[in-house]
Amino acid sequence: MKEGILVTGATGFLGIHIVKELVMQLNQRIYCLVRGKTIEDAKDKFRQLLKWYFNEQYAEILGRVTLICGDFTKDYFGLSREKYEELGKNIVKVIHTGAIVKHFGIMEDYRLTNVTGTKNMVDFCK
Repeated sequence: MKEGILVTGATGFLGIHIVKELVMQLNQRIYCLVRGKTIEDAKDKFRQLLKWYFNEQYAEILGRVTLICGDFTKDYFGLSREKYEELGKNIVKVIHTGAIVKHFGIMEDYRLTNVTGTKNMVDFCK
C-alpha cells in the first residue's frame, strides 16, 4: 500500500527541516534519497546533520526515516530498476527540494542537478 513520502535534498537546510516537520506532524514513512558511496556513507551524513540541527530530537527523527542511497540526477536514481520500481510502490507523495542554489558555479552542474534531476523526479512521479 502506498503511504510513504519521498524527500530529496534532505541533507540541505530546507530539506532536513521539511523531514523533521513531516516526522513530527504525520504518521507516514518518510523516505530520503541521499547521495553517498555506500548506504553507510549516506546514513553517516544524514545522522550528523540531524544531530547538528536537532540534537535532542535526532534519534526520534532518524527512527522514522528510511534512507535510500541514490542520486536523482541518474537514471533510476542510480538504483537497480527493481529497487527503483519497489520504491515507487511505496511512495504517495514526493517533495523535491534537491537543487544547487549557489550564485556561482559550473553551468553543467546546475543543469544536471536542477534540470535533469527535476526531470527524473517528474518521470518517477508519472
